[in-house]
Amino acid sequence: MFLKILHETTLGQIEESVIKIITENQNNDKETGLGEVGSRLVKLYPDFDVRRYGYSLLSKFLETFPKLKLKQDGTQVTVMLYEDKSRKEMLEEFIVQQIKEAGVQGILLGTLGNRIHNKFKDFKVRDYGYSQFKQYVQSLRNVEVEEEDERYWAVYKK
Repeated sequence: MFLKILHETTLGQIEESVIKIITENQNNDKETGLGEVGSRLVKLYPDFDVRRYGYSLLSKFLETFPKLKLKQDGTQVTVMLYEDKSRKEMLEEFIVQQIKEAGVQGILLGTLGNRIHNKFKDFKVRDYGYSQFKQYVQSLRNVEVEEEDERYWAVYKK
């Protein structure tokens, strides 16, 4: 039982590491190749080997993670974040609704973040391709982030 829990935690750490690698590359306008993922995982986890998880290929191993998808173009394999459109749309609608309901002054990003985590327990901004919550909120249509007294507010603009 203990070994199983430890094994699952390791899988979670691996998935989060791959998401972080992809997000870093996206921030530099760069795609993430399968080879890069493999070499960076070995740097992070020197004993990493897909065979320990019952796979002979890294690509087949990565395909088991629900937040990742692979795209093959000839011999080039790119690792990307899988976006569940319906969940993403529900999340964005919730965020915009919270901002609109806050009125013209908007809502503090900290308050907005807490409300998101209360409704979407496993929300991680990295899953949507951003390294900072502020960047993600700014990317939403008709939403601006304004700074006032070193505090950030999300404001709805028509």
